[in-house]
Amino acid sequence: MPDPLDLTLDDLCQFSPNELDAIARQAAALSTRTQLLEGRVLMAMQLTQAHCDFGCSSVIHYAAAVLRQSEKDARSMRRISWLLEELPLIRAALEAGEISWHTLKSFVEHCDHQNEEEWLTRARCLSARELATLARQERAGSDDQPTPRNTELRILLDQEATSLYSQAVRSLCEELGRRLNGK
Repeated sequence: MPDPLDLTLDDLCQFSPNELDAIARQAAALSTRTQLLEGRVLMAMQLTQAHCDFGCSSVIHYAAAVLRQSEKDARSMRRISWLLEELPLIRAALEAGEISWHTLKSFVEHCDHQNEEEWLTRARCLSARELATLARQERAGSDDQPTPRNTELRILLDQEATSLYSQAVRSLCEELGRRLNGK
């Protein structure tokens, strides 16, 4: 079979339903692996400050200006790829094409090393919508009381640390494209 990326619509119409299904699944798995790779590349560029070589103030600025991606998508790919570094079972299933990127996005924020296998089992048999519902329910807690999402941390800083903190907040503001107040 020729490379599926080289096939025209007329070529694809000549395949059986089972062959089209196989090609569609292959394309979906390729798309998912590509998004994971993009996220990893953005993480690497951030860690090595490679975006600066292209005149960009942040890796998100690079993704928007050079790759023409939406900032939201670039942040999502980078964040999810970062989370997957700690979730080897889910990362392997994603790389193997067993779960889609869209499905992964619906639950990955709620995974950790202890519940990874449970979420992976769910992801193999539930839709993204069902997984998102389960994730919301789990976040609400077993007693239907929302769990606190914010933690207050107070730190006394000397002048040098305060300057470093201010630079970090300024950099984060540029990366996120909005003003932060430090809270």
